Amino acid sequence: MARAIPHGFALSKATWPAFLAVAFGLALTSPAFGHSTAPTGLVVTRTTTTSITLDWKQDYADSYDGYYLRVDGGARVRYPTSEAAVSGLQPGTSYKFCATINFTSLTHPDESSPTCLTGTTASATPTPAPTATPTPTATPTVTPTPPAANRPQGIWAEAHKVTNAELAQIKALGYGFVWSRANTADLDRVQAAGLKAAVWLGKWYDDNDTDGPRCTWQKSGATITGLVNAVKAHPAVAYYFVDDEPHDLCGNVRSAFQARNALIKSIDGAHPTFITENRPEAFDSLANTTDILAAIGYPCHWGAACSVTNIAGRIGALNAAGVNHYWSVPQVFEEPQGCGGYYRTPSAAEYSAALGVR
Repeated sequence: MARAIPHGFALSKATWPAFLAVAFGLALTSPAFGHSTAPTGLVVTRTTTTSITLDWKQDYADSYDGYYLRVDGGARVRYPTSEAAVSGLQPGTSYKFCATINFTSLTHPDESSPTCLTGTTASATPTPAPTATPTPTATPTVTPTPPAANRPQGIWAEAHKVTNAELAQIKALGYGFVWSRANTADLDRVQAAGLKAAVWLGKWYDDNDTDGPRCTWQKSGATITGLVNAVKAHPAVAYYFVDDEPHDLCGNVRSAFQARNALIKSIDGAHPTFITENRPEAFDSLANTTDILAAIGYPCHWGAACSVTNIAGRIGALNAAGVNHYWSVPQVFEEPQGCGGYYRTPSAAEYSAALGVR
């Protein structure tokens, strides 16, 4: 999860394999079309002079393993979810993008029929007319302001999945809080390690989910009331984590999150609530539905230069959406390149460029 910028917060999703094991894949293979079903809702969500970001509905319910995308009929590239950021393009140029479903069922061909659209990169800024050269003056050296000492720093480590020794290591690394279920046994271990906890309160089934009734909460209001009442007085509680990446795929998402937040705050108004979100186009609908919106943006993946617009674009979208309080979720992890991994750890120079630090 990605960035260390104003309203900051440092949250890493996979510093140790014991905490999170999520494999995203990227591979080049040969095509075998034939099934009439194709991805739907293919749209361009963002363009720069050198990149185009696309999104489509994850609405296929049969057996599949991600998607493929081709640019101008070239080699297909596998993406684990229903979105793709294509970089290395030319300014002011149109490209044809075709997305297919990567089937896993033996009764289907290798991939579905394609859905295609044309997207155009932004034009390069024209060179301004020459002007008279002013008398040079000395440029003072600007030292970036360090983060505030009380800025929260958490890590995506679930208390019930890590050992006491690992909790101690998290504390030694300078993190202040981890994830915890809403029970006192987990919270007692977190407190013993000198840490605080973001208490997980279940999830929202968005339009992409198939493990529950779509556009509803996993836990009822009565269940949430019981969970919050059981832990609200525990000294390890720091935040309530309402949901991870709800997106904006359900028409009732804003009202549902406002109501869930109001319920939590009616029981415990002392501890802030937050959600995480990785899609800038969802910021408008989710803005200020909880106390904090933690924006996810990972700029670096295998096989390409790190995006210099990923983090800055999310900050701009947060501000445009009028989000009052937001956290950053920085990319401080890596997935194995040879085992289907997608994200790679940025170098110090790459991260500085992605953050706009000179």
